[in-house]
This record gives sequence, structure tokens and C-alpha cells, in this order.
Amino acid sequence: MTHWIVLLAAFLAAAEPQDPYVPLRLYQGSWSVTRHEKAKTVTDSLVNACSQIGLYYACQQTVNGKTAALVVFIPDGNSGHYFTHAVLPDGHSPGRGELTVTGSHWVYLGHSDDSGGKTTWYRTTNDFAGKDRIHFESAQSADGKTWTVTGDGDDIRSPADPR
Repeated sequence: MTHWIVLLAAFLAAAEPQDPYVPLRLYQGSWSVTRHEKAKTVTDSLVNACSQIGLYYACQQTVNGKTAALVVFIPDGNSGHYFTHAVLPDGHSPGRGELTVTGSHWVYLGHSDDSGGKTTWYRTTNDFAGKDRIHFESAQSADGKTWTVTGDGDDIRSPADPR
């Protein structure tokens, strides 16, 4: 009898849906962002106000006190893979992107097409060192295969943030 109870408990645990937004909750809070781009270093204040609304998870990003974007995450059914949409304050959206989370290594992919039909691919990788530090690298590509690094930096959670 004990054997069946253990099997039933294991089956029920496996059948319960996993919360796909657990990793994204790391973004919530206040961050100091230091970017290195073309021989200059820029430090900004970033606040992510995040929440789940039904199927969607979204973070309003405020940079240096000014609303920058609402980023919406939608799981695609595969563990650790999301579709993303950034909505700008004027209501425009640059299009759908993708995020793949593999443990502490996250990869964002997106692209834009100019009026001449030329596609530029964008990739940002985030490597988390615990819950309070993210090292990121930004890159561009004309073919989605060969990448040129355009910048990197670090997000460090504000010491005043209670997380």
C-alpha cells in the first residue's frame, strides 16, 4: 500500500504545472546598470516593476526615472522558452523576440528589417551570478550566425532593494 501512495504522490507532483515565470521574477526590483560601449562607460538606474497577469508576465522598465518600455513575456510551452514583446510609451512595439533560459544563462534574440528588406539580428546574453548580479553582452549580426559584440556590462541589484 505504501508503494502505491508513493507512486501516486510522484504522479501528482509531476502532473502539476510548473510555474514558467519563476526565473523571470529575478528581474523585479532596482538595479544599477553599467554599460561599456565604444570606449565609453555609462551607468543608469533601472527599476523593473513586474507582475503576472493571467497567462502573461510583464515588467515595466523605468530608466533614470523615465518609463522606457513594458516588456511582456509569454511561455511557448517549451520549458525555458518565451516569446517577448516590448511596448514603448508611444504604443509602438518593435516586434516579437525570443528568450531562452538555460539555468543562469539567458539569451534574447530579435531582429529588425529596414525599408530595403535588409535584416539585422540582435542578441543579448545575460549570465546571472546569483540573484543580485547579471553580466550581459549585446551583439548584432547580418545573417543570424556571425555576431559582432556591440557592448557589455553589469546589472547590480540596488543594496536598498529588499530582495
